Amino acid sequence: MDYLVDLSAQLSNLPHAVLTALSLVSAMRVRVAATTDTRRILQRQVRLNKEQIDDLIERHRRGDRIHQLAARYGVHRTTVTHHLSRRGITKQH
Repeated sequence: MDYLVDLSAQLSNLPHAVLTALSLVSAMRVRVAATTDTRRILQRQVRLNKEQIDDLIERHRRGDRIHQLAARYGVHRTTVTHHLSRRGITKQH
């Protein structure tokens, strides 16, 4: 990709389509870098201890929804569902 940038610096009067393509490639590289860096910052592993899992189960039995529990404990909805299924609680429809 860098050879395109070098080429554009050496030539004058490049067609508009080429200039547009170069700017799009440059923008894509910035977005990919930003996405990669952000993902690394946001992703973290959370392990719930026995007391937290017991509390999660009790809150679910009292009517808290899966997405509410996930937000409360800082875990993914799938993690909440796994903890529920390990205790024999099936997903309610």
